[in-house]
Amino acid sequence: MIQAAPCTSALLTPPEITSPELKFLLLLLKYPNYRAPIAQLRSHAKSSIAARDRLCKQLCQKGLMGYEDAITRFGLTATGRTLLKLDRSVLPVTPDEKYVMKSCQESSITPGQIHPRVPKDQRQQLIARLADQGLIRITQRQLGDVWITEAGQRFLREDCIPQGNHPVVSWTLLSDYLRFMRQTNERSVMSHANREDASDQTPV
Repeated sequence: MIQAAPCTSALLTPPEITSPELKFLLLLLKYPNYRAPIAQLRSHAKSSIAARDRLCKQLCQKGLMGYEDAITRFGLTATGRTLLKLDRSVLPVTPDEKYVMKSCQESSITPGQIHPRVPKDQRQQLIARLADQGLIRITQRQLGDVWITEAGQRFLREDCIPQGNHPVVSWTLLSDYLRFMRQTNERSVMSHANREDASDQTPV
């Protein structure tokens, strides 16, 4: 249903991040797999949605976070409108793609307004494919799930060294960070123990 936004996964050198960016990363630590709908995240009560989305994209550009991008409104292009007037037997689109195009031929719509014959879990991919062909124009997008990447977890674990005299994190965020570090340490100890057990069982 949602398209994943491409993000850098490998970091050659630890990036520099701002206090708001660090706080945004820490907000995700309490969620399973450090992943959550972006609607549940707000660095503070007065922060705007635009500021929140901007922080997410900045962290994605630095390889510390990933996000999903959902198409929320789209319409038919002039090319798509012309194509619909052709003989239906020669249309270079699939039946589902044709339903998507016909659904928005009068005005721009949301994915939920597409003909019910089109499976809901395929609509995002169909819209994106038609947009790539120039048959549909995407007019609005919205961020969906966001998550801390492997590089982001490594940054928090190994390279994050906050400095300054004005702390921006609450006790709750600090508690989540300490829990993250302890879980990382526990996994490391278990992995080391398993390697030792395997070594002991190796025939001489």
